[in-house]
Amino acid sequence: ALVQLFVELIGRGLSSKVISTGDNTNDFKSILSTVKSATAASSSAITYTDIINLKSKVKAPYNQIGRAVFVMASSTKDALIGLVDKNGRPLYIESMSAGVPDKLLGYPVVIDDAMPEIAAGARVIAFGDPKAYKARIVRGIEVATYDESKYRVQGCVGMQPFVTGDGRLTYHEGKIEPIAALAMANA
Repeated sequence: ALVQLFVELIGRGLSSKVISTGDNTNDFKSILSTVKSATAASSSAITYTDIINLKSKVKAPYNQIGRAVFVMASSTKDALIGLVDKNGRPLYIESMSAGVPDKLLGYPVVIDDAMPEIAAGARVIAFGDPKAYKARIVRGIEVATYDESKYRVQGCVGMQPFVTGDGRLTYHEGKIEPIAALAMANA
């Protein structure tokens, strides 16, 4: 149970570093700090045109169904439900089957709450080929233990898992970007 907890906590921390917070200073180079973006018309709402503009930033072969995905926070998903195209068709289709992803414009959707929520200037949706990002973990998971008096008094030992690694986008073909982001307009 302890190992599973450590794996889950490290996974959450790495997800945040890979997606949004890594700054490439002895750290992961985050996807959102690296990729080009399409800018939404609004600072607080996403439109059909915004999604199409984001999709158009990623060219073949990185934009093909079966290869590309949309990644967003659950709150962004909630904002997209009910959004329709110019013919009244829903853009976001929630899956009715376990293990089958939701779809946006026919592409799978990955929900990761390490993605920023909708706010002025935030990059809230990523689209493209996730295999373009490579993470490297060095030496695996290490655990530091602390048996200081504040823990001993309670009959406990403090433990802190940590991992060393880095990551970045690994391939570009000229001006073709494998991943792009939708940035909300500034207020």
